[in-house]
Amino acid sequence: MSKSLIVITLGILVAALVLAPAPAHAQNWYELNGHVGGFRYDIEDSDTDVLLGARMMLQYGSGWAWGGNFDWVNVDRDVGGTGIDIDLYLYSLGIEYMFPSASQFRFFGAAGAGAATGRVSDLPPAFPDDDESKTHLLVPLGVGFKWYNDPVLSRASWAIRGDVRDNIIFVGDESVIFGDEDEAKNNFEFSGGISFLF
Repeated sequence: MSKSLIVITLGILVAALVLAPAPAHAQNWYELNGHVGGFRYDIEDSDTDVLLGARMMLQYGSGWAWGGNFDWVNVDRDVGGTGIDIDLYLYSLGIEYMFPSASQFRFFGAAGAGAATGRVSDLPPAFPDDDESKTHLLVPLGVGFKWYNDPVLSRASWAIRGDVRDNIIFVGDESVIFGDEDEAKNNFEFSGGISFLF
């Protein structure tokens, strides 16, 4: 997937979110979330790696929210008996919908668009130099829950958040970083963290 397509996709998503009408200030709040979890990289002989991330969302009283997400994963990959460390960066803009509930426990669904960049700093000489960094289109799809510290959301100041996501990476060519197959890859994330509301 070309970088220009990624830029165009992100530009359209940003324009749609910026131009969307916002309700009155009293009906929305910001969510700043830090999370940690497991990430299952969709390449041969992969195991589950630690994921660290953050997100910033603008949550509306109607249940809709939009914002940005950033995650980092360090992946160990064995290629022909050679161990390679891959730093994988996932960044996206997205929307969420939180289903109505009278309790402190709320379920939500999420979707977005962004990019996945893989970087290798210790690539052995046997591999071509152009495999040191690759960027492809990312489409994260997920579900999750939030448990608020107060059932009245306007009084809540923090929440516990859990996510299950399929970070779909549309690989446009073969590479050491993203594997030997030219296809969409399903990379599953299980994460949890704390959100601060303001």
